[in-house]
Amino acid sequence: MAAVTYDDRSFLVDGNRIWLVGGSVHYFRIPSALWRDRLLKARRAGLNCISTYVAWNFHEPQEGQWDFSGDRDLFEFIRIAEDLGLYVILRPGPYICGEWDFGGFPAWLAGKSGVSYRTNNAAYTHYYDKFFANVLPQLADMQVSRGGNIIAIQNENEYFMTTMPDRTAYLEFISQLFRRSGFDVPILNCNIFSDPAVPDSVECVNSWDRAVQDLKRMRLRQPDAPLLMTEFRCGWYDTWGGEHQTRDARETARRALEILGCGAQYNYYMWHGGTNFGFYGGRTFGSDAAYVTTSYDYDAPLAEGGGLTEKYSLTRLVNMPAATMGRFFASCKASDPGVTIHDGTNVLNLSGPDGAWAIVTNNGRDEIETASVSLASGTDLTVSLLPFGATAIPVNLRIDSAHTLDYANVMPLGLFGTNAKTLVLHGPENFKARLSVNGSEIQSDIPPGEEPKVIEHEEMRIVLVKTDLAMRTWSVDETLVFGPLFVGETLDDVHHPPRGKLCALLPAEGQIKHKKYPAPSPKPPTPQLGTWKRIAVSTEPVSDDLEWEKIDRPRDVDRIGAHYGYLWYRIDIEHDRPRKRHLFLPECEDRATVYLNGELRGVWGRGQGA
Repeated sequence: MAAVTYDDRSFLVDGNRIWLVGGSVHYFRIPSALWRDRLLKARRAGLNCISTYVAWNFHEPQEGQWDFSGDRDLFEFIRIAEDLGLYVILRPGPYICGEWDFGGFPAWLAGKSGVSYRTNNAAYTHYYDKFFANVLPQLADMQVSRGGNIIAIQNENEYFMTTMPDRTAYLEFISQLFRRSGFDVPILNCNIFSDPAVPDSVECVNSWDRAVQDLKRMRLRQPDAPLLMTEFRCGWYDTWGGEHQTRDARETARRALEILGCGAQYNYYMWHGGTNFGFYGGRTFGSDAAYVTTSYDYDAPLAEGGGLTEKYSLTRLVNMPAATMGRFFASCKASDPGVTIHDGTNVLNLSGPDGAWAIVTNNGRDEIETASVSLASGTDLTVSLLPFGATAIPVNLRIDSAHTLDYANVMPLGLFGTNAKTLVLHGPENFKARLSVNGSEIQSDIPPGEEPKVIEHEEMRIVLVKTDLAMRTWSVDETLVFGPLFVGETLDDVHHPPRGKLCALLPAEGQIKHKKYPAPSPKPPTPQLGTWKRIAVSTEPVSDDLEWEKIDRPRDVDRIGAHYGYLWYRIDIEHDRPRKRHLFLPECEDRATVYLNGELRGVWGRGQGA
């Protein structure tokens, strides 16, 4: 049994500091056959944690009928994450939002009388209590405290209703259900400064362009808990008829590094978006016609189809040092200036018992590519802010009892290998790198080619690579691999090396070796679609297996039990002569296509054409 706690800097497992570098990956938006691929690519990008909602409607589509098989096997998804060395932050709701149908509530709940959603209403409480009872006790056995990998659990989701009279009672009861189900890991919430705060929980931040301001505000509001950004919104969702939403890859990486500079852990939302299969895409705020598209790509670092994007490569330059050097970040807090800036940029200082960091950023002024800084010791350094507008300067990091990294003017990719004594740093090619270990300075140009420069120094290995090569440097089985676009679970699983060239391999112990990988097989030609033909037109469903069912009065689809898809209503009206009549649809929340005697008369509802 392990104890999972926290202090004002980080989470702790049996007293050992844990620094979370996370990303949201929703199992219900990915076919189960692809779970391992998507999670492995998260791990290779430097993440050590993934976050997922639990979609109630995905597991209880009909009342009392539970499904945790196949693509719904949440437990297998978490086990795969554990196998790949990933912690899990669980977000079971009961309301999840997530641009998911009905916010994760099962559609049959809409047919129940007396239910008031997201309140302490007795009817609503009765149903989500049953949901938790069928899911949470099994998940409790997968906590870090019981040898598993679930490190935290979130209470509800972005609960902003500060005027709700039973707000606190509702949220406290959810926390009580977590504890009754056996959860003893920290409880999170992301209610974004809403009062009153939820007892027995860590308040977190969801943000994009106000990340630094919000984190500083949260530090003042909650001084005794770690800072965690549960949703670093590195992209956004699309709605039908709207513009495709994107967020710049360079800005994303810069803002991620600025979050680190606040002494905060972070979770990309989304790291991999996936797909809203079937009718699970929700309708969201902003307009009555804001229906979420089938694609939930979200402009995430890992694309909907599993491809590695520019955002993947650039954010990896932040994730890798955050993960491999996490113990240094985990012992730090934001501090008074230890590094002074001399030009039109900004610096965020962190310090702790194991050393300090200075995060230098150009605040989005891309014309600024270098910065001049002075350390407290009086050393002046010129640092590069390429490729994304920010860099991390380590200062007096105690690597181990015998080694201190005094400073470096190029950014670490991380510490690797046996006893973490291989330090990889990167910068623009031919940039003059300066670093010091135990008071002894090293100066060397960043090599321009595909070969890393290895310097043996003070029983450490210093590896210098150009930034472009750093984005193609992978740690696999205690070996560093330089050059491929991606490496899978083993050293034999190298993806698309450029033109089958040699790749450099640096084992944990030993010298650089080279291995030639064959060029990738040519891709088969893309199938060409032929001419589309319309086979038939039907004004209403025609099947010998289907019969019209009579209803005694107008009923909505959920009360009839048709929770997804389309439903036909038909009414026969007899008149002795032609006349005009009005059709009244008082609770039609989507779109209705209206026919009269088999002829289309129009579309009622919201959105274009209605």
